[in-house]
Formats: sequence, C-alpha cells, structure tokens
Amino acid sequence: MSAEDDELPNLVDDAPTATTGEEEELDSDDDVSTLAPEDRLARALAAKDKGNGAFKAKDEAGAVKEYKYGVGMLEGLNEANTGEEQVKALLLSLHNNLSMVHFKLGEYGEATKQGSAALTIDPQNVKGLYRRGAA
Repeated sequence: MSAEDDELPNLVDDAPTATTGEEEELDSDDDVSTLAPEDRLARALAAKDKGNGAFKAKDEAGAVKEYKYGVGMLEGLNEANTGEEQVKALLLSLHNNLSMVHFKLGEYGEATKQGSAALTIDPQNVKGLYRRGAA
C-alpha cells in the first residue's frame, strides 16, 4: 500500500448550492423557530458553502462550525425523516461533511456519530456507510 493509498479521497460534498447572497447572519439571540422554513433552508445552504470553503482552506474548525450551523438551521424541518427532499438532501450532505471533517481531525467518535446521522436519513448512503466504517 503506497502513501497515496493511505490518504482518503476528498469526499466533501461540495456540489454548488443555490443561494441568493442575501442570507443574514443569525445572532446568538435570534430564535431559529421564528424564521420561515425558506429562510432556514437558505441559511443552511449558505453555511454549507462557507463550510466547504473553510474545508478547502484547511480550516477544519471553521468547517465544523459552519456545517453544524447548517444542521441547526434545519432541525425540526425534517422530523421523523419525512421532510421535503431538498431538506433531506442538505441534511445528508451536512452530516456527511461533518463526518469527514471530524475523521480528518482524528475525532473518530464524532465522525461515527455524524455518519450514523446521515444513515438515519438514507440507510443506503455510500458516503455515510464509508465514513462511519472508516471511523
């Protein structure tokens, strides 16, 4: 096995997301539940994009912060995994990305937890299965 084989491929889901560029920052005092679902989705999409940028810049802590913010924006919009497909797809992507970053940081328990969260959304998700297994 060569040194190249020891490196995990860059598996961060960095598919472009549609944002308006007008997403507002959420103050810590803001109540997420008062935001319209469309606003929460837009903020989660923006957080995913920021997280991807941080990951590419090797700022893993920044990536984790943004991805977790995105997950927080979507909490409650996908109760019992019955939500809209766009919400489910974004949550799946955010959990998979969190799993990859935590794995890269050597935080294997958290990587496993995030991989499992992805698999609750899609039990056959290849990235979730791979990342949970690798951790």
